[in-house]
Amino acid sequence: MNDTQNLTPRPQLQPSQPPIRSQVVARVNAHDIAPEAVSPDVAGLLHGLQALNPELQKYLTASHNETRDETFKQADAKAYKEEHPRDALTGAPVAVPSDVPPAFGELYRERFKHTLAQRSALQVAGDVTAQYENQKDLPDFNVETFLADQRRTALTGLQDPSQVAIMGAHLDEVTQRIKAADTSRLVARHESERKQTMAEIASNGMSLDQSPEELASKAHWIIDQGATIQVHPETATKAVLQRIASMSEQAGGKPELFDVFDAPNADGRTLRILAPDLSEAIDAHKRHAATQRDQRMHEATEGDRYTTRVKLDKLVDENPAAVTEDYIRDYVGKNSLSAEQGAAYVNQARDRMAKKALENEALSAYDAGMLGRYEPDIQKKVMEAKLGPAATAAWRVFADGANVPEAERQSTIQALSEQIIQAHSKSRASIPMEALTRLVGTSVTSMPDQQGPSSGFLASAALYRALSGSPQYRDLYFKGEADDILRVYNTQAYDFGRDSKTAYENAYMANSPEAKASAVKRQSDPAFLKEVEETAKKSVTGSAMFRLWGGALGMNGRPKNDLEVGDWTAQKVREFWKANPQYSKDEVMAKVESMARDNWVMDATTRRAVRVPSGQGSERAGDAFSDLTQSYSAQLEKAGEFPSGSYIRYQPVGDTGVYAVKVVNGVSEKTKDHISFADIMRRYDVKTNLQPAEAQQLYQVVKDIRAGKDVSMIDPVLLAKGKSTGYLTSTDVGLLDVQQHKATMAKLTGGPAVDLGKPTGDNTLEVSRGSVRVDPKLTARTALGLAFGDDSGSVPSADHVKLAASLATVREGVVLSAYSDPARGAGLNIGAGYNLKGNASTTAADLQAVGVPPNRIEDIKAGKAALTPEQAKWLTQLTMRRVDERVKKVAEGVKPGLWASLSAPQKAVMLDVAYQTGDAGQYRKAWAALAKGDTQAFRSELRTYYTNQQGQRTEDTRALDLRASLLQGLPAWKARLSVASQ
Repeated sequence: MNDTQNLTPRPQLQPSQPPIRSQVVARVNAHDIAPEAVSPDVAGLLHGLQALNPELQKYLTASHNETRDETFKQADAKAYKEEHPRDALTGAPVAVPSDVPPAFGELYRERFKHTLAQRSALQVAGDVTAQYENQKDLPDFNVETFLADQRRTALTGLQDPSQVAIMGAHLDEVTQRIKAADTSRLVARHESERKQTMAEIASNGMSLDQSPEELASKAHWIIDQGATIQVHPETATKAVLQRIASMSEQAGGKPELFDVFDAPNADGRTLRILAPDLSEAIDAHKRHAATQRDQRMHEATEGDRYTTRVKLDKLVDENPAAVTEDYIRDYVGKNSLSAEQGAAYVNQARDRMAKKALENEALSAYDAGMLGRYEPDIQKKVMEAKLGPAATAAWRVFADGANVPEAERQSTIQALSEQIIQAHSKSRASIPMEALTRLVGTSVTSMPDQQGPSSGFLASAALYRALSGSPQYRDLYFKGEADDILRVYNTQAYDFGRDSKTAYENAYMANSPEAKASAVKRQSDPAFLKEVEETAKKSVTGSAMFRLWGGALGMNGRPKNDLEVGDWTAQKVREFWKANPQYSKDEVMAKVESMARDNWVMDATTRRAVRVPSGQGSERAGDAFSDLTQSYSAQLEKAGEFPSGSYIRYQPVGDTGVYAVKVVNGVSEKTKDHISFADIMRRYDVKTNLQPAEAQQLYQVVKDIRAGKDVSMIDPVLLAKGKSTGYLTSTDVGLLDVQQHKATMAKLTGGPAVDLGKPTGDNTLEVSRGSVRVDPKLTARTALGLAFGDDSGSVPSADHVKLAASLATVREGVVLSAYSDPARGAGLNIGAGYNLKGNASTTAADLQAVGVPPNRIEDIKAGKAALTPEQAKWLTQLTMRRVDERVKKVAEGVKPGLWASLSAPQKAVMLDVAYQTGDAGQYRKAWAALAKGDTQAFRSELRTYYTNQQGQRTEDTRALDLRASLLQGLPAWKARLSVASQ
């Protein structure tokens, strides 16, 4: 609406014009205000002046317009100040303000009423629109009656024709607008009602318990129903889509439901054809449903994957022999183990078997005094087995802390120390019992306890003291800071007679950073340096010499090259004490003795000490040098290169760990060989750890590896020995690992390619068999029980038989009462597709075998009685056992060994095909293709068909999809059943 007020300009005054009276000229939609009349005398005067002075005329016109405009502003301002403009239209006459010139009074009044009328009309139009919005949805609302009432109310009391015209114009406009809106509202309501009707028809007509065929038929029926109430096919199809999408959401994602849009009616038209614009929305909903379902399947396998890993980890540890490629292959697949992970489990099991065999061997070696020849991990296991109970029992004595009497503590520790010394001296183990070192490590902390020594600390201190008579064994259990603290503690407690708390505090104080920093000052003290030198010289003389050459070094006597060892020892005294001035002389000597044990061994053949790489000193290392010396001596003597009075000397080549092997005769020395410490130990490990036959086998393995031959099937125990002894170099082991990994992967991923493609996961559970309804939840529970339950209450079957029974159960569906087989002339079925006609000769025995009382068998066959769920489950499994025997014969007849090469899921698929068709020999061509590795031919030959409700022979794509899903692995099959049953 145009709210602009059109005011006509004042006309030119004509002398001959008769007097004009002030009046309002009212016309419909043109409400201009006529100019005020001017007296004839004034007009004549002005006319004369105009003729004489045009400039005066311009001035007068401008002055008039300015006064007029100001009058309009005042009138508008007044009109806009009215709080109730509609009431003001019919109220008191308009008063002209005193500052308005009298000549413009009428103009002010007309302008005020005009503006007030416009405001009132706009307000009324807004009120009418608001009233319409409030009343339009009332049951008896009529727009014509409403508008007539609103017009009558708006015009009531208006007398001025111009005001009536203004109000009327605004009402005309709002009337048109409301009528248009009401028409659209009615159309939309009618459309909404029709959509609601279609939604109700779709909701009532379609449900999750209908079969795909029933859903498709119902969808086309809904379209026909829509046509009867004049609903466009696209609108009706949209209602079906909304219902299908809702059902899919309810089921947690069921993309197969959307197949109804591609199912043709009797005329061959699909819903997608009827509503092409919805095709993209249909596909989007279907993708969303598939994503939902796949996510649920993934989530369903999370716990199963964890359980599988825990199960396999436990099996690897407790029964590694069971973790074979064939066993693991059933766990490799979608939502489960990858082939790489499966291969890792197989390799872990092999290593565990080897370690267990070596552990058992090492237990015998313990009593034979040869435990030290085994690798550290094996020694730890054996020492744990031998000393673990004693250590645990001893530590329990100290659990009561201060409540343990000192005499009991001492006797307990003395007994434990004797067992430790005896165990190491008897077995010649070079590795401590790990549990005991951990106990010591947790008892002797780096910072003192404010409460004083704990029971564990006191036990550790007592054990330290008890083992000090055999320092070579003590040093195995007490190293570094623990050794320093306990040495000072025992000195304080037993040599100086301090109480345990004081000795404890002094031990930590002596080893504190502050004490060490204070002791550094001694390094420049001449008296200290003199004492260091004297101690160094005396370290290999007198009583110190006897201690060094006796138990301290484990040399059982003074070596012939004692001066060489003595010089090294004296130098170490100087270096160590100067670097650690906080130690006492006795502590320095004890430390240096420990260093000597770590750096020197006795060659018993020559009675000469040999320096070894730091930390490598051990009885076994001494044995290795002694044995090597005998070997060199015999070889050289046989070659005439070892004169009488000669001996072998091993001269270190710098700090490389390599020795120059010299033959010494008097002052003559000849270098005969160079050999590394690692090779010396490896040679001795091979000689003492391998039987001659094992050494010969490993020799052949090495030759084959380096010749590029396949040796992936090497005995894991022999392989472990070859690795631990060093007979197999790192290069050999690397090549062998690659071969073994490839062989394992080939077994896990290879074999006959029973490949049926990628499953869709759709239509897992049947809801009907012909006219008989199937209980999907019962079917899923039964199938899960067959595949993943136990055999309690049934005749035990092989894993692949149970899997086949599970697959057949899902494919057929479980019906507990006899029903007609969908195939013409096939008779009755019961349970999961058990055909009473086809199994007539064994039906009675089969039913009795699964627990049906003899007097109920005829009623079962006649459909008068029903099986229990358990009976239905075992009936399928029992039948599948017979199928298994027949299928195996067919497979072996095609190619011997073919059946054994299949995994459990692969065997289950072949059994299910035979179960469905009733003829194990029908698919000989498929077996032949499988034997040849022709995947395409195998798929083609393995197709199964059924006759649909229209009598047409149709491929059973659902059965194919279920079989393909089982081939994805056990976790994938379990997840599919679990998700479908929810």
